[in-house]
Amino acid sequence: MSLWLNPDSESEARLDEGRFAPDNHTVIPRLFILAFVLARTGTASVDDSLRVLFIGNSHTYVNDLPGLFSGLSQAGGKPVRTDASTFGGYSLEDHTTTQATLDKIVQDSWSFVVLQEQSVIPTIHYWRYNSMYPASRLLDSLIRLQGARTAFYMTWGWKYGGQQSYGESLSPDFRDYFEMQESVRVAYEEIARELSSTMVPVGMGFDRARRSDSLVDLWQADYCHATLMGTYLGACVFYAMLHEASPVGLEFYGGLDSATARFCQEIAWQTVSGVAETPPVPVRHVPARARFLATLGMTVVPVGADVYDKSGVNVTARAGSLPRGIYFVRPACGTVPAHKVLVVR
Repeated sequence: MSLWLNPDSESEARLDEGRFAPDNHTVIPRLFILAFVLARTGTASVDDSLRVLFIGNSHTYVNDLPGLFSGLSQAGGKPVRTDASTFGGYSLEDHTTTQATLDKIVQDSWSFVVLQEQSVIPTIHYWRYNSMYPASRLLDSLIRLQGARTAFYMTWGWKYGGQQSYGESLSPDFRDYFEMQESVRVAYEEIARELSSTMVPVGMGFDRARRSDSLVDLWQADYCHATLMGTYLGACVFYAMLHEASPVGLEFYGGLDSATARFCQEIAWQTVSGVAETPPVPVRHVPARARFLATLGMTVVPVGADVYDKSGVNVTARAGSLPRGIYFVRPACGTVPAHKVLVVR
């Protein structure tokens, strides 16, 4: 069961995660952390499940990332217990001075403690080196004292890149998502490498999905937070990394249709495994238009085109005798979007 802490007021629960800035930069001294751990550490229950604590903000709690990860784990027969300390707009530095977060870290024998930074901080040089990295080192030292492993949750760039702000600082003016994602990637990989920590490259899953299908629906209207599909993709990346297993074929869709879920599963596994194979056919994300074909069925399919059913199965060989339903026709030219087709008889 996933459990996370909510802000004390509605104003703090806003989704404007990208423009929240703390009022101070206080960091807890290491000696205080050590004393705190020695005073609070107790005997925790031990079982066979993977135990994961998520520390972050709305990029973790929107669409319930821990819950989707738990659902995938259950479908894969891999028991997991999750908990979370998440507050709207929080940075990792904010968490170093938050008692609720420190309590969570020491209250159980975690397998992994996941650290997720505020989305803009990794892209701004000052905040990266004066907030993200010092806070990460501090939290990692506490996590290690508990016998757990730190896992960094690499988030994604904003949909259109652009120049973002945090406090009084500005990020570079990124040309697009991909340029911003590269900055985020470098920041997370650098600190993960320094601390010999696990990296969960959710942002690179977004990158691969976007390159596979330019119409992929991963961002909400604020261009920052993830849609359900984006969060499900992130949960698949977590499954692949923390369980060291492929999520492809798991029958937990988290509210998505099976074709969209399968697309996310394959993208996640390719991202984590580094498989350089052809990305899955984006049969789900097509313009909202349809052609209505009568009893002739699919006999008018253009030469060289492929036909897929809603589950992503290639049914081109049976195009002339397909039953009534919705199908997707992908033209031979890969640069042309697929067409959603409704066959009626």
